[in-house]
Amino acid sequence: MERFMIVDTRQNIDKLKAELDSTFKHASAGNVVLSISEDPEEKLAYLLCGHPKDASTQFKRFIAEAIAGLIINSIESMLAYNIFEQNYCFSVSEREDIFQEILRHTGEREKSSGCTFLYRIHRRNAILNKLLDYIATTDMIIIKGFIMFRLKDYLVELAEIVDKAVDSFLLEKDYNEFILLLRRLTKTNESKVDFVHVVFYPEGFFKLFDKRRKVIKSGLLEKAGDEQDQEELSYDDLLINLLVSLVPKKIIFHSCGNERTAVVKKMIRDIFSGQLKECTGCYLCVSRGRGC
Repeated sequence: MERFMIVDTRQNIDKLKAELDSTFKHASAGNVVLSISEDPEEKLAYLLCGHPKDASTQFKRFIAEAIAGLIINSIESMLAYNIFEQNYCFSVSEREDIFQEILRHTGEREKSSGCTFLYRIHRRNAILNKLLDYIATTDMIIIKGFIMFRLKDYLVELAEIVDKAVDSFLLEKDYNEFILLLRRLTKTNESKVDFVHVVFYPEGFFKLFDKRRKVIKSGLLEKAGDEQDQEELSYDDLLINLLVSLVPKKIIFHSCGNERTAVVKKMIRDIFSGQLKECTGCYLCVSRGRGC
């Protein structure tokens, strides 16, 4: 019988043993012995795995898959947190928010995107291949040392994920502060109109109509052409400025919900809260060239 030893913290070793016990049970692998010993002074635990010599390749495959799963599912979040703590300085409350953003970027949260989960699978497979190469020529692995010395590319990728999560947090923070500022402006400015109909056209521009469905004219709109040529002000920026200036009591959007209008609609919804409604179809929608 051959032996293979895995060294890590007691918590992680317990997780590995439970995973391997389940794996070997479902694989009907007989004559497999798993035992744990512990060194309290070093705060380490040892998982000794005994297996038949003729089943060495398959056995080590099971071990590699279990360790790869442990790294991705349990150790990765701790590694990411340590990278964040070493490179950034934020308040206690901000650190917690950023860590949740890091977990979302690593695919450890339900709100993670499909691409994030695919990238998580890619990282696991890369770790698995490194593990298979390593344990094929040894009978022991110290997981912490393996990560530090054999998974340098993985650690670089993880650092990049942390950087992206921090950037996302800062962008959202800036956005929320900007929205809060515009909300305050709408509270201090006097409402100039009751209703504003915002009609987007396929060509990319918009028009504003009052409650009588008459075009609202503004000095900002008259300057729009020159500013568009100079690329100083986008149509979305112009629309936000107009609405904050007018402070309408109700805003009705006539839009088919394409990606471009979705962004500015979200911003307007955040600024004006419950004052935004969607049109389900009217002659203004038809006049756009296609119905809502």
